[in-house]
Amino acid sequence: MPRYQDEAMFFDVPRDWQDRTIVAYAAPPLPGRERTSNLVMTREELREDETLASYVDRQVEQLAQRMEGFELIERESRQVADRPAVCVRIRSGNESDKFEQHLAMVEMPRRVVASFTMTVPDDDAAQMAPLFDRILSTVRLGARPPESPS
Repeated sequence: MPRYQDEAMFFDVPRDWQDRTIVAYAAPPLPGRERTSNLVMTREELREDETLASYVDRQVEQLAQRMEGFELIERESRQVADRPAVCVRIRSGNESDKFEQHLAMVEMPRRVVASFTMTVPDDDAAQMAPLFDRILSTVRLGARPPESPS
């Protein structure tokens, strides 16, 4: 059986199950603010007839249907970890609670797409965009990095 493992736990799962791990991090809350920035990474297999571009189209369409005040700001093709990727920036929400999402969908081996989504309050969007680019610049595929010395 394959094994899920991180620094705090591990467990075995059936061999034919897909790894749909969700990784989520949130910035510390700021005084007087309800919302904080966060980063979520998910993985999903492409459908049999799908390309990275059509996968991104489907994701954007689903977001547009579900999100109030949806606005596509930007879409560009690029490389992340030397792999094909599409980056999308959207804005959504109502007048009193707008936010931006920066999405990077990276085509990995075996027709898997890793999606990195950073959600930020609209007021923080310009300041947080360079942080998202920095995070993407650290993405590496393959073996785990060596342990940091204690």
